[in-house]
Amino acid sequence: MKITIECGSCGRTVETDVVNIIKTLIECAERKSVYGGFLCEDCVKALEEEN
Repeated sequence: MKITIECGSCGRTVETDVVNIIKTLIECAERKSVYGGFLCEDCVKALEEEN
């Protein structure tokens, strides 16, 4: 099932599969990491370039 989510950085809306969201949440729980929201591909690339 596809849903529309908003990028946590720029606010752009992106369509994604619910399965991907669930996988991300499970991975965060397994690593005991903090869930910070989803980013669009452009914001992820910009973040990678900064590091």
